[in-house]
Amino acid sequence: MNLQKKVVFLDASVLFSALYSPTGGSYALITSIKDKLIRGITSQTVVEELHNNIIKLQHISQKKVDDLLINNSILVCDHIDEKELLPWLGKIEAKDIHVIVGAMSTGCHYLVTLDKKHLLNNKVQSLCKGIKIVTPKELLAIMRE
Repeated sequence: MNLQKKVVFLDASVLFSALYSPTGGSYALITSIKDKLIRGITSQTVVEELHNNIIKLQHISQKKVDDLLINNSILVCDHIDEKELLPWLGKIEAKDIHVIVGAMSTGCHYLVTLDKKHLLNNKVQSLCKGIKIVTPKELLAIMRE
């Protein structure tokens, strides 16, 4: 399937996985973005979440995160405003609202995440009209169709 004009929003879990393992589905998806098969976007809020989480790992630096975004042509939109989160409170896990708002406010076709507990479920999918929530592996399969 030709997804060249499709835009995917990347959750921190996908970016973290791509940084951690150059052989997995997340890294393959990032490569597809670099090769312009799809367009990738994330938010400054997601980048900050990623920076905060990588502090725990000594072999991944903030520079490596920044290089991943820049070298693979991943667009980073503005920080998600607190006011944008309010309508979602109580509907989904509070710490993940910024991901949904980021994907919806940027007009993405897909939200790509590895968070099966809070984002990859029927409840959240039913709230996100117009966006398909998938894993990197699922999106790669769609691209092969």
